[in-house]
Amino acid sequence: MSLEEILNDRLKPLYKKEKKTSKILMSNNKKLKEVLDDIELISIFIEEVSVIDNIRSVDTNVITDLLVKYKIVDDYSIEDDLNSIKVLLSGIYDKKLKMSLNQEQIDKLKEYISYVYRLLDELNERKSRLEDSISSIQDDDDMYISEITSLQELIEKIKDKDNNELLNQEDLDIIKEIINDSSVLLEVKKELLIRFIEYNNARKNGETKENKTDINEVISVFNEFNIDMSSVIKKYKSEVEVYANISNIRQILSFMMKTDIINKFNNVDLLTICLHGNYESVSDTYDEISKKDSSDFYYTIPSAWVNNLESKKIKKKKYKGQETKEKSSISLKQLSSIISREEIDKNINYLQNEGFVFDIYDIGSRKTIMTSHYKLKENVNALKQYGIITEENISRFKIWLLSENQIVEKLDRFIELGLLSGHNSPVEFANYLKRYPGQLHNMLYPTYMLLYNAKQTYSNESYYTTIASNKKGQLSGYLNSGVLGDILSTPDSILEYKKTNFIEPNTYIDNYDSYEEIIDSNYDVKINKDIFNNPEIQNLEKNYSIEGNQFVYVFDGVVISRLKVLRNYSLINDGKIESLMSSIVNGSFLTQESVNKIAKCINYSLGGAQWTI
Repeated sequence: MSLEEILNDRLKPLYKKEKKTSKILMSNNKKLKEVLDDIELISIFIEEVSVIDNIRSVDTNVITDLLVKYKIVDDYSIEDDLNSIKVLLSGIYDKKLKMSLNQEQIDKLKEYISYVYRLLDELNERKSRLEDSISSIQDDDDMYISEITSLQELIEKIKDKDNNELLNQEDLDIIKEIINDSSVLLEVKKELLIRFIEYNNARKNGETKENKTDINEVISVFNEFNIDMSSVIKKYKSEVEVYANISNIRQILSFMMKTDIINKFNNVDLLTICLHGNYESVSDTYDEISKKDSSDFYYTIPSAWVNNLESKKIKKKKYKGQETKEKSSISLKQLSSIISREEIDKNINYLQNEGFVFDIYDIGSRKTIMTSHYKLKENVNALKQYGIITEENISRFKIWLLSENQIVEKLDRFIELGLLSGHNSPVEFANYLKRYPGQLHNMLYPTYMLLYNAKQTYSNESYYTTIASNKKGQLSGYLNSGVLGDILSTPDSILEYKKTNFIEPNTYIDNYDSYEEIIDSNYDVKINKDIFNNPEIQNLEKNYSIEGNQFVYVFDGVVISRLKVLRNYSLINDGKIESLMSSIVNGSFLTQESVNKIAKCINYSLGGAQWTI
């Protein structure tokens, strides 16, 4: 066996273990959500009947359903007694009947309430058990993912036959983990060490370059199954030479022919699966999707047929000075690793459980379904937190927006531009983004800069009059008419505009670049409630927050997103005022005048500062 084959054999059981834990996690999270929903119902009920006579106006059917569901009571007979009591109470309070409950009826009511409290205790215990279980299983899942990722990276390194880099100590540590595993046969361990040494010697001598797969052999294998793949294989020649395994390709194609699915794939997707998938990954996906009505959907996503792991972290992409809608050429390797079938299923279930209504065959919906589950949940949570998604509009919300990049940063900017929960904004603009959420996608980076500059240099009235562009309440397309006098269409013009009109934070904040790196590396950061105990945050809350508007701080007329500041400060608070100033200005485009106003408000010296709050 080759080193690659030994490592791939190690991967197979790990994939199965990770898939099993992932399924259990999904199931337990679903159970936990159900329990949390039931706890909320029970808690509301208990609050409503804190005055026991109020039970007459409460719908107890749903509560009784829960009592039976969780076996607190055996049947629904208790509801019959309760209904007669509710009728009597309605007569007493609503019809002013001169009657009262007898002792037996009072005892029945108290008994019912006691059952509800028992149910709440039971649900809280279930919640605790599920949370412990989820935490433990998550640890196992993270462990499997870590080992799988390490092995995958090592295999990719081995497959790169144009790379003469030797396997290093980090790679050897991965090998040692396998050798220390008592379940691995002694012969396999010996073989592994021998192949490791042989491989490094071959790399040292440059011998691996000669081991590329002949593309004619690959073309021939596809011809065996009456598939003309020659043009596609030639197009991706370098990738085929590195990743093609003749035996693996034949095994996959044989399975597809046997199950009569081989013609469901286009040639690019089929080659992707044959290069980067294996028999197990293909057969597993086939078995799972055969149970679904929407199975055709999966035949258009090659990565669903390859062993992939759920993306646990999302790295933010920073703007580099140019925006383009052109797609760069994508490799088959990239195509194979977009998203796993398990993550697709998780996304579909999550969206349905949340209450979104969508068609999986719609292009916009497809993009969202193929978004990292981690990123999808964070985007939904952010849009809920900022009031864009509500219980009232969730069933009508266009889910294509849920795949958008940098949603939190964009929401903060709309707040600071007076177009979301606007401070001193005209009614038609104050919640512009809630009416036109598609602007999260449509608004380009240069547009934000133009709007920031206009808002800081124009009067409040002139700013809103100008951006309306004779279309009251409409921003879309206003820049094309040159309303603000600047058309930023090239990278150089964009960078020059930024340099001319705004001041960079790293010019007046010590270690700003370090703070920014921490902020940018955390996609899912939550607000740490402990920061409200900090005197600097208490100062902001007391002096610069606006009553009735939880989304803004206002520093001498300069509007800053409150949630942005709290979120950033949760990450970078190091006891220095620089971290507070960094939390405030990060992500904003600020003029020198605006920076001066903010600095004065928080007693920050632009030449270097100490705490003075």
